[in-house]
Amino acid sequence: MIPAGTAPGIYPLTITGQTSKISTTTNFTVVAPSMALQQTSGPTGELVTVSCQGYQPGETVGIVWNYIDSSPIVVNGWLYCNSTDGYLYAFSL
Repeated sequence: MIPAGTAPGIYPLTITGQTSKISTTTNFTVVAPSMALQQTSGPTGELVTVSCQGYQPGETVGIVWNYIDSSPIVVNGWLYCNSTDGYLYAFSL
């Protein structure tokens, strides 16, 4: 598991044989939290699907609509990231 609080970036990951002492290294990229919409426009009532990555498993995240100040409109409450550190969620606007 990647330690909580690890900054986004590229990190080397090395494995070494306990007996053979043979090792190999590759890179692992820690991603910054991000989201994507499957569709970016549509009529009122359109079902919108959002996906995200980079949040801690089990972390509570909110989806807000038209965020312009300290009083966002929360769309359908709060969501919880699953154990694979990402999710898909559909909601209507």
